Amino acid sequence: MGNALLSVAEAHERIANCVRPLPPQRRRLSELLKLRLAEDVVSRVDSPPFDKSQVDGYAIATSDTSETLRELELVTAGGVPRYAVRPGTTIRVMTGAPTPEGADAVVKWEDCHVEADGAIRNPAGSVKPDSCILRRGTAFHMGQTLIKAGRQIDPLDIALLAEIGQAEASVYPRPRVGVLPTGDELVAAHEPLGPGQIRNSNGPMLLAALAATNMTPVDLGVGRDDPADLRAKISLGL
Repeated sequence: MGNALLSVAEAHERIANCVRPLPPQRRRLSELLKLRLAEDVVSRVDSPPFDKSQVDGYAIATSDTSETLRELELVTAGGVPRYAVRPGTTIRVMTGAPTPEGADAVVKWEDCHVEADGAIRNPAGSVKPDSCILRRGTAFHMGQTLIKAGRQIDPLDIALLAEIGQAEASVYPRPRVGVLPTGDELVAAHEPLGPGQIRNSNGPMLLAALAATNMTPVDLGVGRDDPADLRAKISLGL
């Protein structure tokens, strides 16, 4: 009798003994999707990086008892306040703009009353400190671990990496898996069938299944029932 066939468990064990994790690589943000992190991602910054307004409105000091407030300037997102809020003054801010020194709350534009002379009726008595302000480091802080090693990277992780200024990350590359259906009877899908032949359906199916599981499939063609041909194609995949 010929050599005994391997059981499925024995075949799995032999394969596992030959497979080793690929060494990590540094990849750019555009190349990271669905790869697995090789190391923790630790924030280099606070988020947000400054106290910022959550609404379009007026930055005020809630302790200010002035009856009206004089608007000093308008600060848009991406701008920087030139003045500090002092008693009797306010600074108009847009959503995302830094809150100026001296202000501890922002009041929505629609909740403020503008007098005929342009002064703002002071709403401080009805506003609590920190209203409509997102404080620095509220989302996360410098030194905080944001993504653990081993995680498969998704689009939100890529956004997070970009936010902290990390343009690349250490990841494990996708495993490369060779597909080699065998048999003299196999022909490609586009070829006409001859006597005793069937089309190679398992090969395309396995290539697609590997791609669907985030691996890199390698089409090794069809191995013919010839030891030399099989040896050559297997060597090509190793």
